[in-house]
Amino acid sequence: MAVVSPDYYVSRIIRTVGDDGYIKSRESSLLEFKESFNLGNMDEYAKTMAAFANNRGGIIIFGVKDNPRIPIGIRKEKFDNILII
Repeated sequence: MAVVSPDYYVSRIIRTVGDDGYIKSRESSLLEFKESFNLGNMDEYAKTMAAFANNRGGIIIFGVKDNPRIPIGIRKEKFDNILII
């Protein structure tokens, strides 16, 4: 099985926006949408990452409203102060 780069996968998902502005892709065992990023939700994100790690991997895309799936974006500053140890 060929390995697909995450950049390619994410760009393909983002490009699948219909005329109504909704993302056509649905969440799956490889894809999770989050409306926002908040350090207080790290436990939730860690559970999702653990589930991906125990499967075939996966991608979390932040900045997508849940229902309907509308790309709303997220400010870069949300990620600037994360300390990775």
